[in-house]
Amino acid sequence: MKLIRLLLAAITVVAALSQATAQTLVVLVSKHSHKVLTLEDSTSAATAPVVLKDFVGSNNQYWTLHYAGGGAYHVYSVVNAMALTSANTTPDAPIAVAPLNWGDVSQMWDFSTVAFTEKLLYSVNTGMALTPGWRYYATEGGPVLQVPLAQSNPNWLVVPIQQQPTSGSIGSNTGHNESIIWVNQVRNALRVVFCVHSEANGQHTEYWHEAVVNAAADSWDFDRVRIPSHSGSQLPYQVDAFALGADNQWSHLGSSSLVFPEGATFPLHPRMVEVLP
Repeated sequence: MKLIRLLLAAITVVAALSQATAQTLVVLVSKHSHKVLTLEDSTSAATAPVVLKDFVGSNNQYWTLHYAGGGAYHVYSVVNAMALTSANTTPDAPIAVAPLNWGDVSQMWDFSTVAFTEKLLYSVNTGMALTPGWRYYATEGGPVLQVPLAQSNPNWLVVPIQQQPTSGSIGSNTGHNESIIWVNQVRNALRVVFCVHSEANGQHTEYWHEAVVNAAADSWDFDRVRIPSHSGSQLPYQVDAFALGADNQWSHLGSSSLVFPEGATFPLHPRMVEVLP
């Protein structure tokens, strides 16, 4: 009997470990706007809509992925365990939540990796993809819809809260009075920003720029940026890259000293960052 009890206890421990590893706490980020999937009304018992909002680290912006088998996941809110649900086949229908029902195919979602960090998230039930409304993808509180796969983009970055942002090296490509800066192989980041300042003139010359995902090159960069400098000089610049993690903390990814072309001017398409790390 003692042996049987020990075996049952061991089975219970293994089952608990399997359950733990089958769940991952994440933030789902739109690669286009860096806004995150948010449960609009966390007090509602059912049918609350999901929208895109700026990340503030509140519980209604965290989601649990629970493996359902066959490559599919249940995706439910941390704040009230309400699950993403796609119950009808109507294109452009807003996605809402419903009480979590294990085994309900309308609550199963497949994450297809498109290129390195980007994910295509689609319903196992309808075959349609979860996507920001294209007119509102940069709008605070903009709707999240389901659309046919042929009309969808790989919209999502899946950022686990348990892992800190990581990356490789910072690089640049300089041309006639403009330069592109990137940081390679960033993982587990909601946003990446660059701080650029003249080494000779100190921090008062710094500029902050929002990066965008370049999945084809597996990097975050800001494109066609003219680095600010003093006319007629080729000065070295200090470049620092920072990433925002799902724990709402900024991590320093790395630094590099780069020399930019003579006569560089202000950014051609600036993405200035107001909230600094």
